[in-house]
Amino acid sequence: VWMQRATAIHERVAVLCVLDGHGKEVGRVAAMAAKSCLFHFLDNNYSELLRADSERDMAAVSSFLVNAHKAAHEQIRRSFQEELEAVGYEVRSSLSFAFPADSSADGAVVREADPLAAYLLKRRPPSSLWSCVHGGSSCTLVAVIGSRVYIGNVGDSSALLCAAHPCLGPGLL
Repeated sequence: VWMQRATAIHERVAVLCVLDGHGKEVGRVAAMAAKSCLFHFLDNNYSELLRADSERDMAAVSSFLVNAHKAAHEQIRRSFQEELEAVGYEVRSSLSFAFPADSSADGAVVREADPLAAYLLKRRPPSSLWSCVHGGSSCTLVAVIGSRVYIGNVGDSSALLCAAHPCLGPGLL
């Protein structure tokens, strides 16, 4: 739970996050990297969320949640690479799940990949075959600002609102 204390101008803000790391080698790395990144992102950017909320700008709130997820995604990729390189793997990105050929073996060249769209591949240099890095984390963010709740999720995690008595009509969801 990340919290920002109330100020004279703004209401109290809390962001709850559920991270479910998966992957034999890197699941815990993924969840911890995402947690650290999201706390840093919120510390540095929460005023954008408050502004969007105060203006009732749902597109800006949505953009904030998307940007938080993107930041976590990129940090997970960097953490995977650091962790794997620290134990002797060579790591690179590939634009497709098809494994790149070793450029020294047949002259094939692996194009630089968009880090948000690419797969991470690993191998023990110099002669091992490439294999896909399997792992990541689902992420659900719930931002509570005063009495308003905003929810964003990636992966198979989601949020469920519950109350003892109905309190939200269709126009409020």
